[in-house]
Amino acid sequence: MVATKMGPGVPLKERLNKALLEFSGKLAGVRSGALVQVWMPEQSADGTVVLSAQGLPFAIAGVGDLLALFRCVSVRYRFSTDPEKPALMGAVGRVYATHEVRS
Repeated sequence: MVATKMGPGVPLKERLNKALLEFSGKLAGVRSGALVQVWMPEQSADGTVVLSAQGLPFAIAGVGDLLALFRCVSVRYRFSTDPEKPALMGAVGRVYATHEVRS
């Protein structure tokens, strides 16, 4: 976890930007590259909760061409958070629903 010097009155997006900026500085020496992106829940048009990365902060460190392409593609996806629809959850939705990196 990255410690930031911002209080709770600062908007979440601004706090995430600052945290990712600090974190990406620590990844600067990564030779293979790294992508860090935020996925947040939002309510879709049909009322279900989905996870989206669109419009949210991200950081790319190291060799970034393929990672930048992956980021461009990933913001088009929405992942379900409903465990009763596992085919729509993807890895992002499974981690969100189970609070476990692998399930």
